[in-house]
Amino acid sequence: KILDRSFALQILVDEAQESFISFLAQLYSQTDLPEELILPAGLDVSLLEETLNLKIHQPERGQQRKLIELAQTNALKQLTQKAEMFKLKESAQEEALLSLKDKLNLESVSTIELIDNSHIQGAFASSAAVVFKDGQASKKDYRLYNVSGGANDVANMEETIYRRYLRKIKEQQALPDLLLVDGGYTQI
Repeated sequence: KILDRSFALQILVDEAQESFISFLAQLYSQTDLPEELILPAGLDVSLLEETLNLKIHQPERGQQRKLIELAQTNALKQLTQKAEMFKLKESAQEEALLSLKDKLNLESVSTIELIDNSHIQGAFASSAAVVFKDGQASKKDYRLYNVSGGANDVANMEETIYRRYLRKIKEQQALPDLLLVDGGYTQI
């Protein structure tokens, strides 16, 4: 029984049974061991029993076998639902990017950058650049800039854009397909 936990889905590279046994070994090395561990029949659990120092039951019939079948059915349903949600989200994202591209009459919107300014009553002025590639946040490309314009958002935006894109041009880096700035007409 795994309570109050969620695990990220990952592409399975190794053999399924080995990955499952490895997952259990890692899980129970970080948490308290259960009194009893019930696993499907047919798995080689000898190494896991030795590692965890725990008796593992693998019922082939009876109530415990039905519990395993129920858990497997529920896991398959959950996996199927997550896969369907992922496909829907990916499809909606592609549609949104295509719509944005068409409405703005752009050739591509594969790279979108957003810049916003911030300050606290004119002090601690900063700007941030956020980057999306193919509709996904590219956090490795995010940047934070300390700017010298104080409460002057226009000057801060100008400084940030100048510093960011002059560097990209000098280093012959690709410019974004779309740049969004937070602010009014004067900042454009």
